[in-house]
Amino acid sequence: RWEFLKIILLKNDIDLTNDTKNYFNDILDNSWQKKYVNTALSLWIISTKNPNFNPNDNISRVEAVKMYANLLKIETQNNYSNNFSDVKSTDWFAKYVVKKKKKNIFKTDTNFYPNKDITRYEVVSLLYNLK
Repeated sequence: RWEFLKIILLKNDIDLTNDTKNYFNDILDNSWQKKYVNTALSLWIISTKNPNFNPNDNISRVEAVKMYANLLKIETQNNYSNNFSDVKSTDWFAKYVVKKKKKNIFKTDTNFYPNKDITRYEVVSLLYNLK
């Protein structure tokens, strides 16, 4: 998770915050990750709904699309029309998948695979295509 945040923040020349407050139980005071996580919080890329950030966990495709769309303030659309067989219009992430489909970020069949871990290739594709 933290690596993805670091990549999207650095790629977009985002100044890192000086905020040193502890928002997550698993981001230590002296952690070098803290400035990236706190910057992402300040930009509303992520939220503090969960007391743990889980910095070493992988990130799913849908989490990555949502984070990057939030960073770029990409307007989402609520008119999802079943572009993928594994995404329902009632899914919380459907509005992000609509934008993804229009940009053709990931090469997929009829499924989006929202919970699948994002690959390095897909991260590069996301950074290149979602501008």
